[in-house]
Amino acid sequence: MEDLVNAMTVADPGRRPVIEEIIGRFSQIRKSLGEFKLRSLITAKKDSTIVTAFRYTQQAVRTVQYMILQNPAIPEP
Repeated sequence: MEDLVNAMTVADPGRRPVIEEIIGRFSQIRKSLGEFKLRSLITAKKDSTIVTAFRYTQQAVRTVQYMILQNPAIPEP
């Protein structure tokens, strides 16, 4: 994902990828990620251990609920 973002933010607009290429590359990245990775928690490095543990617990419960209900991690249009 970092490579795609870097390509999209090149200072010279002529060297940036066109939208079709961006969509294709993003689709490949998304398809390569597993169900748990797509549902993983994003935390700040400055969060304390207690806060992080609490958030991971909430995320785990929410993930299990979504998986039981068979809700996709990323809804398809």
